[in-house]
Amino acid sequence: MSDYDRMILTILADTCDDCEAMPFEAIYSRFSAPCQAHPYNEERPRIRLACRRLARKGLAVYLRALWTDDGDVAGAGYGPTEQGRETLRSETLRRLKDDVRS
Repeated sequence: MSDYDRMILTILADTCDDCEAMPFEAIYSRFSAPCQAHPYNEERPRIRLACRRLARKGLAVYLRALWTDDGDVAGAGYGPTEQGRETLRSETLRRLKDDVRS
């Protein structure tokens, strides 16, 4: 998995503890904070492609209809699957072990 895809999956996993998915706009806003060097509009297509790649690999799930807490339509978005969460955990453990060895 690329570092870019890992960053997107981490955003999904960290944010979706109490929800099953998050709208694209929320993914964009959380991504843009650590990546101020990239203009929002330039990153938008890359983030969408990363989400689609993660979904094809079974690491994320696409939901067409998301709702706010007030019952309003929030649009479509992605959320992490259990396989995606497990992949992040195992990669984190592997990186920690590598750091200890070096």
